[in-house]
Amino acid sequence: MRNLLLIFCLILCANTLFSQSADTMTYPEVGKVMPDLTISNINYYPKKTAEISDFRGKWLLLDFWNIHCGACLVGFPVTNEIQRKLGNSVQVMLVGVADEEGKIAPMYAKFRDRFHLIMPCAFDSVLANRLDIYTAPHSILIDDKGVVQCVTTSLNLEDVRGFISGKPPDLPGSYRRMHEDNTIDMKLDHLHNGNDSDFLYCSVLSKWDRNKYQQILPVSIGEAGCMGRFEVLGAPLEWLYNYAYFGRGSWSLFDSGFYGRNYTHPVLEIKDSSKFKYSFKYGKNLFSYSLTMSVNSWTGESMMQTLQRELEVCLGFKSEVEVRNCPYWRLVADKGAKERLTTKMLSPYFRPIVFNGGFTAGDYPMRNFLHWIKCYQQDKVIIDETGISGNIDISIDCIPSDFEDLKRGLRSAGLDLVPSEMPMKVVVIRDKRETSLPRN
Repeated sequence: MRNLLLIFCLILCANTLFSQSADTMTYPEVGKVMPDLTISNINYYPKKTAEISDFRGKWLLLDFWNIHCGACLVGFPVTNEIQRKLGNSVQVMLVGVADEEGKIAPMYAKFRDRFHLIMPCAFDSVLANRLDIYTAPHSILIDDKGVVQCVTTSLNLEDVRGFISGKPPDLPGSYRRMHEDNTIDMKLDHLHNGNDSDFLYCSVLSKWDRNKYQQILPVSIGEAGCMGRFEVLGAPLEWLYNYAYFGRGSWSLFDSGFYGRNYTHPVLEIKDSSKFKYSFKYGKNLFSYSLTMSVNSWTGESMMQTLQRELEVCLGFKSEVEVRNCPYWRLVADKGAKERLTTKMLSPYFRPIVFNGGFTAGDYPMRNFLHWIKCYQQDKVIIDETGISGNIDISIDCIPSDFEDLKRGLRSAGLDLVPSEMPMKVVVIRDKRETSLPRN
């Protein structure tokens, strides 16, 4: 009898536990009052613990991040500007989701010191779990009455000012629940009515709707073009021009046939370049293009020529490939650096100092080191001119997403990044010249 009673108690406790777990899962909804949850383990703030209701009378920005989110780290100075300039009316609270190795707190301390951050940070995975937040970056903006005004990927100073003034900006949503149905159409199939067999040729260029279509950016026309079909969703115009003239939207360090030979940013010699100013964050000036050609007549070259023609017809610009002096950064070594850095290890190793920070490595390929730099400086062309061909031993302590701090770290190892120019192929885009009829 005692054993049966014990089993009954255990079952009752288990049911209560699971019931509480389900009941305590809270989902913030725009337009509704934010649940009054506890924020724990707050650093760089007068209190270690606070309730969300404690911030009534001020706007509260909860900004969730983790050590694997590079966009979060790059966005710290942007979010810090909100706290610095709107501190009288807005409280920014970073919420770091703790990692098993315990590296997140020292990493934030490093970024805080480097960028002079004044934002407090709660290392509170419990709060993230209560809100069922598993994605980052992830921002929740709550007004001074406790009502959720926005759930998005990130906010800047002007965004928050817009909400405070009653003119909220159009921002992308953020999926906050692990099992939320975030299905988005992958293709522009409705443009073809699902029946490509009826088309000998069909070309569609449209603005990209981030709420309707997922972003698809194929590496090349050859990769995406299959049986006469090429489709790209959510690309800036400069990528479309690169597809049209180089067959691919962008290229990396390992694309040896393109990197350092072709320049990724077109040269704009036009009066109005506003359509080329894009934002992946806001979905601004991003386009979709779909091309269907007869299975018997399509080639990668014919698709490129078609896209060239369509861009000229739709946008009204003349474009062609020219060889121009284009900017790049030379990775150089000072006198003696080659000898100092050449590996003396018997086995390779790689140990990060903090995630998204520096590292110590031995017997490390120089090409991998350059790739590590490029991962954090993707908008720059960086070419190795150190003359070091073998593996290296190196220790570098810096924040590689911050270009000036990266250069400081490189100099400590006897390396440097120097601005330079060299001839590369590049798409040049010009306004069409107006032609006038000859006078009699």
